Formats: sequence, structure tokens, C-alpha cells
Amino acid sequence: MLVSDVAKGQPELPWSLTLHVRKFPTTKLVPGPSVQSMKDMFMAMIKESDFIRNGSTKRVMDLAKSDQMQFLEGLETHSFEKYYAIHSIIVPLMDPRSLGVPRTSSGNISGGSRSQPKAIPLKFYMETKGTQEDSGNVATTNERTMTAAVGANAKQADIGMFHVSQFPVPLSKDGQSDSANTVADAFKLCYEIADQSGDAFVSNCLCLSQGIAVPWETPISWLAENLYYADCFLHLVVVSA
Repeated sequence: MLVSDVAKGQPELPWSLTLHVRKFPTTKLVPGPSVQSMKDMFMAMIKESDFIRNGSTKRVMDLAKSDQMQFLEGLETHSFEKYYAIHSIIVPLMDPRSLGVPRTSSGNISGGSRSQPKAIPLKFYMETKGTQEDSGNVATTNERTMTAAVGANAKQADIGMFHVSQFPVPLSKDGQSDSANTVADAFKLCYEIADQSGDAFVSNCLCLSQGIAVPWETPISWLAENLYYADCFLHLVVVSA
């Protein structure tokens, strides 16, 4: 689904594939990974998301070996029941207050006691006009990437034409539980953009996740609860409108 979002939800079928027999990109891909190494890498991503969400990897590390095997088997066999039984341990439901759940007549919040993550593990994939490997000044790189994204009108996007940014986004602004961070707020945090310039930028772009065009004003906590990927990250693709 992430590949579909990169292609703006309308990939040309059949896909055009190019087979390279020389100059393997060892800095980007693992040559000939075994099944076990793929499983290890996937679990490493799960631990990373757990650390961002909770400040430690305790939830993942406390899983029994049988639970980890069931978790991975659920992915391999496309068994949602097996996968979600363990996923719900790693990522329990959030506190309803972070999702905008209404209070009851007594003033209490419906839904019972639930967890409150420290931050949301997410990645933004922002369209550019070409590849960028510059690891210099962040602000300079972001400004260039933003400018390219606004003017990008490629018919078929390439994953190499996307700038990836990862940032632990808190659920609320300045610790205020009644002021939830939106997708637009998360984007500004990731790319260190001032509010005014950020508002102008997002008005010219679409945000896609799981094949859905996500309104910029959507609370980031709601997305994390409903549109997470198998690696427990929230992946958001930003393309020109």
C-alpha cells in the first residue's frame, strides 16, 4: 500500500520493472537476506516503534518466544487474528482522551482505562523532483525538498524521488491534553517549518496513508490508532495536489 501511495494511489499496471545486474546498492539494500535475517530486521523495527511510543522496548522484550513466533506467523500467513493478538499487547488501545472520545454525562471519559503513549512513531515520505542524498544542514535540506515538492508533477513517482523524515510526534501540543496535534502539526514538527509557511505548503499538497487521502486537520492520534502499518509505524506520503 505504501508503494501505491508513492504512486499517488494510481500506479500504472502492469508495473515496469528494471533489473540491474551490476552495482548493487549495498548502502540501501541487504544482498541476499535469509528468512531469519528478514524476521530479525522486522522485529528490530517493532522494537524501534515501541521505544518511540513508550520510551523503552519493554513491551516487545517481554514477549515470550512463542508470542514472537505467532506474531511473525500471522504476517507470513496473512492471519489477522494471530497478528493482532500480539499486536494488541505491543500497542494497546490509547487513552480515549487522546482520540477525542466524548465524555459521559458524569464528566468521565468513556472507554475505560487505556494507555497513553509518549509519542507517535511515524515517517513522512515527501515527494521531490529528484533524489537527495545531502546530509548537510537540516533546515536547508527541508527548504529545498519543500520547494521541489510543491512544483513536482511527475506522472509516475519513484521511491528514490521521496525524502523520508522520521520524528517522534507527541499526541498534544505543549502537553495540553485538550489540544491534539494534527497531521499538519506533525508535518511541521518533522520538517521544522514555521506555522505560516507550513500552512501555505500543506494547502498545495495531499497526505496519503493506506491509500486514503488524509485531511491535514486529522488528529495524529486517531491515525495512529486506525491506520498503523504492520511494523507499528504510521507512514504518511506527501505529494503535490
